[in-house]
Amino acid sequence: MNPAALEMLRENPNRSAVNCHVYQFIDETRTPAPKGYKPVYISHYGRHGSRTDGYPYEYDYLTEVLRQADKEGILTTEGKELLEEVRGVVKVWDRSPGHLTKLGEKEHAELARRMYAAYGDVFRKGSRKVRVVASTIPRSILSMSAFTNTLQSRCKGLEFTYVSGDREYQFMDNKGSYYHSRATRRLTDSLKQCNLPDFEAVYPRLFTNPARGRELSVDPARFNTSIWTTACFMEPSGVGSNGFRHLGEDVIYYKWDNLLRLMYVRHGNSVEFGEDRMGRLYPLAEDMLLSADKALSGGEFCADLYFGHDCPLIALAGYFGLEDVGARLSFDEIPYKWADPRNITLATNMQMIFYRNSAGKVLVKFVYNGVERHLIGMDAVQTVYYDWNAVKSRFLKTGNPLGTIEWKSAGNGIEYTVVQAPVFGVMQCVSAVRFKASEHVVDVIDAPEELADSTSALALREGALAAINGSYFNVKKLTPVTFVKDAGVQKGTTTKDETFRTDGMITLASGNNMRILRCTPETALQYSADAEEALAAGPILLVDGREIVSDWPKSSFYTNRHPRSIVGSDDEGRIYFMVIDGRFAGRGWGASISETAQLARMVGMTDALNLDGGGSSTLWVNCAGVINHPYDNQRFDGFGQRIVPNILVVR
Repeated sequence: MNPAALEMLRENPNRSAVNCHVYQFIDETRTPAPKGYKPVYISHYGRHGSRTDGYPYEYDYLTEVLRQADKEGILTTEGKELLEEVRGVVKVWDRSPGHLTKLGEKEHAELARRMYAAYGDVFRKGSRKVRVVASTIPRSILSMSAFTNTLQSRCKGLEFTYVSGDREYQFMDNKGSYYHSRATRRLTDSLKQCNLPDFEAVYPRLFTNPARGRELSVDPARFNTSIWTTACFMEPSGVGSNGFRHLGEDVIYYKWDNLLRLMYVRHGNSVEFGEDRMGRLYPLAEDMLLSADKALSGGEFCADLYFGHDCPLIALAGYFGLEDVGARLSFDEIPYKWADPRNITLATNMQMIFYRNSAGKVLVKFVYNGVERHLIGMDAVQTVYYDWNAVKSRFLKTGNPLGTIEWKSAGNGIEYTVVQAPVFGVMQCVSAVRFKASEHVVDVIDAPEELADSTSALALREGALAAINGSYFNVKKLTPVTFVKDAGVQKGTTTKDETFRTDGMITLASGNNMRILRCTPETALQYSADAEEALAAGPILLVDGREIVSDWPKSSFYTNRHPRSIVGSDDEGRIYFMVIDGRFAGRGWGASISETAQLARMVGMTDALNLDGGGSSTLWVNCAGVINHPYDNQRFDGFGQRIVPNILVVR
């Protein structure tokens, strides 16, 4: 137990709520900029403000225990106070989980007022055009509204460009992979078994008959957790000022310690998972850095304002190495070195404030929750002001993260490659085949159930030069569950269950004219009418080199890292087959859908379609055999092929 942290919680038990603690405004100090420098641009990321509970599973349980005890006349005065507080929280919650409260609106209005008071020249003397990027979740949009309305009231004539969609949601709420989450949960679960607090101490405080109170609650640990969870949302909801007073300080510390460590190992720059987490955060950091560079180079916006969630903010602090909040910490160090109660509250925010002098030189300072922060391991030009070019050089990645790709000849105009490189903060293993469309024929091979086989076996049977597994299928029946057309004959139809990811298809017409089309189950037949071969799959990853994000980003299929298979093409008339190995820690982690699109672009594709992945992902070349590492045997050896009903082959 950290004595300093315990004292911090004694001063204000609401701090036990960690990321559900309300924003604590302070008297901010601002270090004067070097002589001749004026503020010219702001990049702001703000977490939504105070909200109701997003996962209110315990309210009914806690209310019923206390209500029954009250009916039996065994509630103490404090117990009756708790019952009223719970009812108050439930009333504000009003069956609307995670919605912004009145306090949340006020927090963002005040943050906007402070920004304008400190850096108003950016808006008054700049272009007066502001880009606003928001998560699709209502509490973020309402926070954004409170912030921009306040700015508008302070500075008439501001023009806002609003951006909000699934791509933005992925930026604003990106989390660790399934394996990352599972590993962090194992760490915190092991902690929960150590130094258990006295869960029995609450009963004499709330019940005149403690034994009966315990009997009603059934599970003391759950009962304490329910009170703690409800207390977390009393202050954000405007119901009471300290719901934690009902619990012993050992319970308060225990819950704080568990949640604090979980937040940091899952989203921060931890020793155990920091590299992986920073890699997943990069698309957001890249967007912020590139937007800033564009604005400073004559772009139209004087500010870019992002409104999202807490997970990326913790990661942003780590990515930029902000002093105190972004250090590389081990699991055991977290409650000692990341214990500041303002590290990740509701309405937490970070700014990059840019200054320029008459000679055109640009400096930037980082502000986190109103505190100017030094960058760990980087020298400032003066006090907290850093050279913008140096910041860009350090944090904005250039070149191809896969490195120089060496293509080997497989004969007959077929080229292949296998690349292992750290991308997105983890090791990726990417295998690819490419060939000129004008020199080869691509066929869809769909085998009857009794002839289904591994990708390599089906390819050898067809006398192919290279092959990749095809689209989604019923693993028990070995029949396709997406539209398939082989030699002019329709072999499958996209089922309703597959529409969440199957939004495109490839068609192969005469002259090997491969097209990637967006389609629905209803239009697949129409769009493939002039093609002998067609295969529906998805999601579509790239169109003209631009990443396409589907409408289902919250699905683990999209957001978690898995093995992936891709078919695509480039502007020079080449067709690509590509497989990303996955689920091999340290060798090939796999990719989310967004990362898959980025890897496809890195290999050279401008148009790309996702195929069946997971254990099906297999890439075969006649001169080298299976060149990736199929996962079905869970060994990184190339022999774990799965039986599949259809494949794509090159002749």
